[in-house]
Amino acid sequence: MRTDPADVTKVTAVIAVVLLVLTYASFVRNSVWSDDISLWTDVAEKCATKRRAYANVGIEYRKQNKIDEAIAMSERSLAIEPNAPAYNTLGIIAFDRGLFPEAIAYYSKAVAADATYADAYVNRGNALDENGQSLPALEDYNTAIRLNPDFANAYYNRGVTLEKLGRLSEAQANLARACSLGRVEACRGVK
Repeated sequence: MRTDPADVTKVTAVIAVVLLVLTYASFVRNSVWSDDISLWTDVAEKCATKRRAYANVGIEYRKQNKIDEAIAMSERSLAIEPNAPAYNTLGIIAFDRGLFPEAIAYYSKAVAADATYADAYVNRGNALDENGQSLPALEDYNTAIRLNPDFANAYYNRGVTLEKLGRLSEAQANLARACSLGRVEACRGVK
């Protein structure tokens, strides 16, 4: 059985065209991965009922200090389904604005949505502490550490709060633990 050279040329041409199309499609698709906002926005556009995509876009907008966009995306996520990451993002925004009672309310909603979301406990602890409620703040840091025994930020913030309360040896132990877990600011406070 002989292969016709014209057939080989046609097959080769088809393969080349397919490869070019796939290469172009890969190039276009890779632009979506250029940053986290474009990635999660693309996911949200393709899966409009997935609250996680909108929550993650909100998180990324907050990190870039695009606060109005962060609020809009977090609220859109919450409209689909209550969830800890979106409430936590709104809490961080309120905290950064000095609205501690509002931040506490958002973090409390985050904890209600997911009782294992350690970040929300630490963040609520920070807001409670800033609001003059150091003992409840310590409870939140303790909960975060129970949930994640290697959570450097929880040890650091618990250490700072204990220091404010004059419980210096406990504060030092917490700052030392935070330092050992990589929280650089904690290393400065360790004696």
